[in-house]
Amino acid sequence: MNKPYEYDDNFSIGEDKNLPIKIIEGKYAGLVYRYGKINFENDPLEAELLRCNFDYDIIANPNDITEDQDLINFLGEIVIDVLEDEMKELGEDFLRSGKIREDSEVD
Repeated sequence: MNKPYEYDDNFSIGEDKNLPIKIIEGKYAGLVYRYGKINFENDPLEAELLRCNFDYDIIANPNDITEDQDLINFLGEIVIDVLEDEMKELGEDFLRSGKIREDSEVD
């Protein structure tokens, strides 16, 4: 399955060293952004679920895409995909290893 995004090294990485992501297909194509802080917390309505909260900064928005809940949900799907790829690359389940704890932040 093709990912609807790619890392975009055409933009400065900045102090936080988070590589910008460019959406390359779909209704948000052309949008370039980077994640800030990412944290996980218990879902107040469903104790067995974790909620992923994140900050993001839009770097380029050439198509004047509106920042709405649909966009935030889409960026949330991408951040989970990115984290899953990172976990696979590390070769261990770092959520259970103690490197990231519930209610902790990832920079």
